[in-house]
Amino acid sequence: MSKKPKILILIPDGTGIKNYLLSDFLKFLPQHFNVILAHNFDKSIEPHLSLSPNHYKKVNIPAYKEKPQHKFYREALCYARLHYNAKIKNNPSILVNWRRQFKNLPKKLFYKCVEFYGSYLSKDYSRIKNTTETYHKTILNSQSINSFLNLLKQEKPDIVFTTHQRSALNIPLFAAD
Repeated sequence: MSKKPKILILIPDGTGIKNYLLSDFLKFLPQHFNVILAHNFDKSIEPHLSLSPNHYKKVNIPAYKEKPQHKFYREALCYARLHYNAKIKNNPSILVNWRRQFKNLPKKLFYKCVEFYGSYLSKDYSRIKNTTETYHKTILNSQSINSFLNLLKQEKPDIVFTTHQRSALNIPLFAAD
C-alpha cells in the first residue's frame, strides 16, 4: 500500500474558514492525503469542522508582520503588472482591479509613491522581472522567514494549498518553499 502524500492547508483568515473548513471541501481529503491544517484556531471553530479531529493535524501559523519595504515592492509590482497587462492586451478595464483610495494621508502618500514607481516599472517588463527578484531576495533575507522554514522542515508537506491568494502570510511561506 502506498503512503499518502501530505497536504498543508494554510488558512490565514476567516474567508478560508467559511469557504473551506466549514464546507464539504475537507471531507474528501483524508481518503487521498494526510491533512495538516495551518491556522491560529479559535477553539470555538473546531467542533464545526467538516473533518473529525483524528483525520487532520493542526499547526499554528507563525507570526508574520509585513515590513513596509516588502509591502511597497508587493504593491508596486501588482500595480505595474496591471498596467503592463492592460497595455499589451489593449484592455484598460484590467485597471479596475486597482482600488487604492484612502482618506488617511500617510496611506494616500504611500500609494501615490507605489503608483509612481509601479508606473515606471510597467514601461518595460524586464524592470518588473528585476524588481520581482529584488523583492524575493529582501524577503529571503528577513528574520520571519525562519519560522516558516522550520514549519516546512518539520511537517515536510508534499503539497501546500492556501485558501487566500493575496494574504501577506503567503509571502514567507512560499518564499521559504
